[in-house]
Amino acid sequence: MKNTYEKINKFDPNNPKADLFSYADKAVARIEHIADEAGISEIKAVQNAIKIIRGFPRNYELVNREVEKVEALVMSNKNNNSKNKAISEVFKNGTIAIGRIEEAGTEVKLSVPDFSGNVLVYGQYGMGKTNLNQVIIPQLVSQGIHVDVFDVTNDYRDLILVPECKDGLVLNHETDRLNPLDIIGNLDEDLQFFWEITSQDFNIHNETKEMLFNYSIELYEKFGVREGGDPPTLFDLRDRLKEEREKKGTSPATKRKIDTAISKLNYILSTFGKMVNCKRSYSLDVLDSYPVVIREVSALSEDKRSWYIKLNLRRFYNKGLAGKERHKVKRVIVIDEAKAIFGKSVIGEASNFIKDTFTKSRSKGDVYVLSDQFATELAPFTRAANCQLCFQHTVPSEIREIATSIAGDESTRAEIPKLGKYKVLMKITDFPYPFPVVIYKSKVERHIDDAENARLMKDKHARLNNEPQKTNDKKRARVIVRELVRESSKALIKVISQVKGNVLDDLERFLKYIKDNPNSKVTEIYQALGLSGRKGNSLKTKAKENQLIIEKSEHREGKGRPSIELELTDKGKEYLNEKQ
Repeated sequence: MKNTYEKINKFDPNNPKADLFSYADKAVARIEHIADEAGISEIKAVQNAIKIIRGFPRNYELVNREVEKVEALVMSNKNNNSKNKAISEVFKNGTIAIGRIEEAGTEVKLSVPDFSGNVLVYGQYGMGKTNLNQVIIPQLVSQGIHVDVFDVTNDYRDLILVPECKDGLVLNHETDRLNPLDIIGNLDEDLQFFWEITSQDFNIHNETKEMLFNYSIELYEKFGVREGGDPPTLFDLRDRLKEEREKKGTSPATKRKIDTAISKLNYILSTFGKMVNCKRSYSLDVLDSYPVVIREVSALSEDKRSWYIKLNLRRFYNKGLAGKERHKVKRVIVIDEAKAIFGKSVIGEASNFIKDTFTKSRSKGDVYVLSDQFATELAPFTRAANCQLCFQHTVPSEIREIATSIAGDESTRAEIPKLGKYKVLMKITDFPYPFPVVIYKSKVERHIDDAENARLMKDKHARLNNEPQKTNDKKRARVIVRELVRESSKALIKVISQVKGNVLDDLERFLKYIKDNPNSKVTEIYQALGLSGRKGNSLKTKAKENQLIIEKSEHREGKGRPSIELELTDKGKEYLNEKQ
């Protein structure tokens, strides 16, 4: 019927060829359609409007007036009898209280399944978007759902004063730990993704992107990441580029390309230096032990903010893929001022990534709550959203955008500018019409400044940094090994710090297997001893540092990586004999 209505509005009665009878028929069709949807097609006012139009089809003003009367009746009806009955059914037994419907006095409560189709929040500055999110988040936390917040305004830190969120964690680019090269999904795919979004947000040309990608792969091989070794950092990558630049024989053209790549890395590291200068990112399993994690991004520029958020979204996505229970809400991601996720790439691949992630999130157990001042930014996501809440807008273009996105007609547009503070026009997929809701006031009573936030988070940050980070479901044994102290001594290896007490026993088993099984490949040794790639590499490194073993590489015919064999040295045999 929308097309029919547009044709009615575009009709020009002053045109000599104007077909007034056809116009009147379209007006009747419009009335019958909207009245039937609203369940008021049989009331006297609607029937009279149809009779008047058919009686005076040539009276253009009269026909329009009757259409407008019926539209007003439909809107009034939606706000009263028929709507109240439908609303009571839609929100029955809900668990997340949003607010109340002013006219009906009905509380709006969404059940988690209703909530789990993603939520969009539009609204002008200061109208109540943050307040709405602060109303929702504690209720989610109280149900055992983990919440991640990307905060542009530094207002969400105040939630830790609310009882449900008092154990929450506040991070920023100085206190977070996120190594972009610490891949938790498919190594090649995620590394390709990382350099793709980096090139989008920091305007890196394809040639430079390929160079950075290739040197990253080289470092992965050097650090033994595929076998469980610690990943390189962006600092390692920069050092490798500098090393390549200083090599004899490096052409001037290659040096210029390397200089461009280094300048891009320096731009990223100028802000994120402390955060990305870590071998391992904070484990999501550890962070998820906090009921809500608030990541403050207000100090970041647009491109860096977009880059940081998308890196985290990818990590959430990978964890969702590994989850055993799909379609069950486990994580809610709140992005305030959602245009931040686009960075400089408002259109193109960056938007496509967000749309793809947003659309597929529900099956991974992730739910997005996106809020922004302008509906235009969020227009691509409206169809994927299960719930939309629109605060007051005054600019005609914004009103049209919102009315279109929430399937509103002309009378709905007229309602939008009349909404006051903390009052929204709400639309959910299970209910055919948008309706006004007065939003509850959040429990937040005061603002936390930087000094108080630092004091409140001090112990949590310290605990987070000291807590062993989960990798490959096994805690790493941290052992610092020094040089041999005395060759003739029985204590050939000096252990300075040791978390697990069986490290030297593991080393003895490792060396004994090499002695008893000469010519065994590294992977065969690890499998026979039941060692993970990380632990096996750690033992191998310690044995090499103490000159207990030597490594032999054997190149096979054709392509592929060389196989590696280990052999005991004289010192290794002496150490093993003394231990036994």
